[in-house]
Amino acid sequence: MKRDDPVLALLSYVPPELLQVHDQLINWSRWARVSRIKRGHCASMEWRYLPERLTEETQEERQIVHIPPDELAALPVEKAVIGCPERNRRYLILHYIHRLDPNIIKREVHVRWGDMPSLLNDSRRMVKNKLHSIKRCV
Repeated sequence: MKRDDPVLALLSYVPPELLQVHDQLINWSRWARVSRIKRGHCASMEWRYLPERLTEETQEERQIVHIPPDELAALPVEKAVIGCPERNRRYLILHYIHRLDPNIIKREVHVRWGDMPSLLNDSRRMVKNKLHSIKRCV
């Protein structure tokens, strides 16, 4: 995978009709990360330690986590993501919550490199459609 790979550019591109869903998924991922930290897997703080030699990019990402997520907006998104098929749900969790490298996501979800952007956009569309149906039912 090269830095100027067109697939990487497609993975970072969000179509205009999916921008609102993308923002909702980012809020959902912040909510999921914060709620998982609150639950915690151990009482010690040592597992959260990060060395001081972080790059500027990761320091900016750490600051984004401190923006309080809108919990009421995150719950319908959680419900919509849970309603997605396993492959799409797994892709969204790895992409938004865990922010994994695309190569790792490709290996975990068992998808070809060239099919990743379409799978991501299909997953976003599924969440958009499910959110639309959830709001219609309420």
